[in-house]
Amino acid sequence: MLGLKSLTRPKPSATVRLALSGDYTVDEMAAIDRLGTVINLESGERFVVEGESGREVVLILHGTAAVEKNGETVATVTIGDIIGERAIVTGERRNASIAALTDMTVSVFTVAGFEQLLAESERLDGHVHALVDARS
Repeated sequence: MLGLKSLTRPKPSATVRLALSGDYTVDEMAAIDRLGTVINLESGERFVVEGESGREVVLILHGTAAVEKNGETVATVTIGDIIGERAIVTGERRNASIAALTDMTVSVFTVAGFEQLLAESERLDGHVHALVDARS
């Protein structure tokens, strides 16, 4: 006989749930929790550097960051935004630098973890590829 525990799906952490509940399904949030590593960044910290090779993707859970190209701020990113996907999907070098404007909490994915996340969510896969096209 199956126990009740075997019938329940993994639940996302409170951090992920609070940040992403309006934009992501429960299954997507659980996968984000399982495949990403949550870290905290301090205001002013540069965590993506233009011209470097991309080895990770970042999903913002809390805070705001500046997107800089050639030393000039061209955009800001905040809760729910994905950063660094283009370098992973295309294999190109980072096309912008990212610096925290506030203290931040982010979920960081390795290439393998990010590929697994996209494989588990057709909707996220489509969203990421649309971002790559828009940011080209």
